[in-house]
Amino acid sequence: MIEPAGGGTMADAAKLRDTAILTLYGDYIEQDARWPKIRANGIGFLDQVRTAGGKPEVIDLPGIGIKGNSHMMMDKNNLQVADVIQQWLANQGFYR
Repeated sequence: MIEPAGGGTMADAAKLRDTAILTLYGDYIEQDARWPKIRANGIGFLDQVRTAGGKPEVIDLPGIGIKGNSHMMMDKNNLQVADVIQQWLANQGFYR
């Protein structure tokens, strides 16, 4: 999920327990009026997926040195973000 803005129910989470999930978050979330709650809802849903037996992963781009993202796939460093996703896909065995 890139810039996830929603979640779901526990039943939805259970359906995703065997699905590889990567969630990315960019910068400036805490300075926005809406995104702290949106992020908290997304993390809460991923916690439900974990409770159901899933293993979703979350990457905070600033935490890995990729800064300046508000809309990750539209920003100037979108290729860096794509590299993170591609590496994750490779680690999952989906891409070589």
